[in-house]
Amino acid sequence: MDSDFKFMPLGAGQEVGRSCHVLTIRNKNILLDCGIHPGLSGVDSLPFTDNVDMETIDMLLVTHFHLDHAGGVPWILTQTRFSGKCIMTHATKAIYRILMTDYLRLGAKDSNRVMFNEDDLERSLDKIQTIDFHEVNEINGVTITAYVAGHVLGACMFAIELDGLKVLYTGDFSRVENRHLCSADIPPFRPDILISEATFGCQNHEDQEVREKRFTTIISQVMKRGGKCLIPCFAVGTAQELLLILDEMWEKNKRFHKIKIYYCSGLAKKCMSVYQNYISSMNNRIQSSSNTSPFQFRHVENLKSIDSINEKGPCVVLASPAMLQSGMSRELFERWCTDGKNCCVLAGYSVEGTLAKHLLTEPEEIISMDGRRLPVKMTIASCSFAAHVDYQNASDFYLRLKPEKLILVHGEVNEMTRKQTALVNLFKKKGQETEIFCPKNLETLHINIDKDRHLLLRGNILAKSLEEGQIISGVMAKHTSFYRMIEPAEVMKYTGVNHNKHYQIIWHQMQTGFENLKYNLCQLCDDVTIDQLIFNIGDAEAPAFKLTMYGEHIQLYVYTRAKKVAVCYQWGPLQDSFADCIAGAVLHANMNPLPLKTMLILEENTNVPAITKMEFNAPMEH
Repeated sequence: MDSDFKFMPLGAGQEVGRSCHVLTIRNKNILLDCGIHPGLSGVDSLPFTDNVDMETIDMLLVTHFHLDHAGGVPWILTQTRFSGKCIMTHATKAIYRILMTDYLRLGAKDSNRVMFNEDDLERSLDKIQTIDFHEVNEINGVTITAYVAGHVLGACMFAIELDGLKVLYTGDFSRVENRHLCSADIPPFRPDILISEATFGCQNHEDQEVREKRFTTIISQVMKRGGKCLIPCFAVGTAQELLLILDEMWEKNKRFHKIKIYYCSGLAKKCMSVYQNYISSMNNRIQSSSNTSPFQFRHVENLKSIDSINEKGPCVVLASPAMLQSGMSRELFERWCTDGKNCCVLAGYSVEGTLAKHLLTEPEEIISMDGRRLPVKMTIASCSFAAHVDYQNASDFYLRLKPEKLILVHGEVNEMTRKQTALVNLFKKKGQETEIFCPKNLETLHINIDKDRHLLLRGNILAKSLEEGQIISGVMAKHTSFYRMIEPAEVMKYTGVNHNKHYQIIWHQMQTGFENLKYNLCQLCDDVTIDQLIFNIGDAEAPAFKLTMYGEHIQLYVYTRAKKVAVCYQWGPLQDSFADCIAGAVLHANMNPLPLKTMLILEENTNVPAITKMEFNAPMEH
C-alpha cells in the first residue's frame, strides 16, 4: 500500500539555524522543532511558518532546548492558530523555561528583537506535555517514542509511527559519550524514513582526549602570558562540559589556583540546579562519581554580570551567547580583542552570518555594536566541543539503521552536498539501497513507501475454520501500529473499551386519529405488529398502543390522549433511515387524513395486522 508522506523544511533546509520541518503522514501533520536563527533578529529569525496553516498541525515535537530548535516555541504556541500538542522531555522543558526567560531579558532593550512576552512564555509552559525516554506514547493516533540523542541534557530523537510507517527524526545528536552525556541510542527498528542533521558534513572530529589536550594547552599558554581567555558558548550544554574540564585542570595544577574561572551568565545558578536534578539522565561516569555533585565546582565562580570580573590579571571566562552576536560574550570580546595577550576560543559550531563565523576568516578588525572599528589583535582559536555527530559516526549510524529514505537537514549547502555525495558512494559500496534527499527551505518532498498493513485475528474469530478468500466480519481495533479484528462480544476483553448501546427517542405530534396513523405506517413495511397497552384508565401520560416495525428495529408508542408519538430505536445508520421514513408517514397522516369508512375499505385490501393486548412496560421515564 502506498504511504502518503510529505516533508517540507520551514527552516534548516540547506542552512543551520531555525530548525523547523512539517511532516505529513497520511492525514496527520507534525511539526518537528521550531527554532530561531541566531544570525537574525525579530520576525526575520523565525521559520517560514506563513507557508503552513498552523490550525492543521496536530502536534509539535521539540528535540532539545537550544534556541535554534526551541526559540520559536513560545511564539508558535501563543501567537498562531496552532492548537495541537507540544511534546518534549522533562529536562528540555525545565531548561527551556530558563533559556526563554533569559532571551526575553536580553531582548528587553530592543522591542523588535523578540516576538513574545513573559505572559506568552507562561502560557506556552501550560501547553507543553512531557514524556520519558523509551516510553511508547500514542498521541492523536500517532505513536511517539523518545530516544537519547546525546547532544545536550534532555535532547532526544523522536520515533514516529503511523499505519506501520516508521520515521526517525534525530534532531542534533552525538554518537560519542563525553564527560557528562551518554551517546545517542541506536533505536531498535529499521526506519522507513530517517531525517538527520548534516551540520559537520564530511568532517571528522578529533578524539576526545586529543581535543581536550589541545584545549587545555591553549588555556595554559594564555594564562602563562598573563592574558584573558574568553570562551563564548551556550549557557547550557557546552558550558557544563568545558567547566568539568577546566575544574579538573585547575585541581591538578596548583599554579592556577589564584587565577579565576568565571561562568558568566544570569542563568548560572538556575542551570546548575537543573543539571544537579537530572544527574540520573547522564552517563555512568557522572552517576558513579562521589556523593558530591560533579557540578559543584571547586574553582569556578558564577557571575550574573561581567562588571564583577577582576581584570587586573589573567582569567578564564565562559559567557553566552556562543555566536558573539550580543550580550556578555560580545561585550567582553570588544573589551579584550585589542590586546594580543588575550585569546578567544571558539568551542562550538559557528553559524553563517554571525561574528563567531566571521572570526574564523581571521579579520584584522571588526565593527563594534556601537559602530566603532576595533582591531583584532587577540588570538582566535577554534577547538570544537559541539556535540554534533561527525561524518564517520553518522555514516556508521545510517549503515546500522538501513533506512529506505534519508533526508538531510541542518547543514550548510556545501557541507550537505559533499555529505550526500560521500554517502551515495558509501551505500553503493556496501550494497545498501538508501535514497538521499537534501531539500532546501519550502521545498516539498513527496515520498511513497510500499507498506503492507497487517491485521491480527484475536479471540473467537481464530477458532473458526477459515479458508483463503473467505469474507469475515468483526470489530477492527488499532493498537499502536497494529490492527486487530475481534468479535463484538470480545471488545471489552481485548481493548478494555466498554460496549455501550445508545438509544434514540424522537417525538412527533399526532394531529389525526390512531386508525389514520396506523394505516399510513403499515404502508411502509409488511412486518408491523400492533399491541394495545393495558394501563390505568385516566392516565393520559401512558401510551395506548405499541407498534413494532422493520424487523423489530423500531418501536413506536402512540399516546392517543396526549396526541403524540414516540419513535424508539437503538442508534445506527440503518435505524436512522427507518426513523426518517416513519417521520414522513406521520407527517403524511397529519396532513392528509382519510375518512374512517375509506380506511376500513382500504384495510380490507391490505395487510393491516390485528391488534393484540399486552401489559404496558414504560420504555422511558415520563
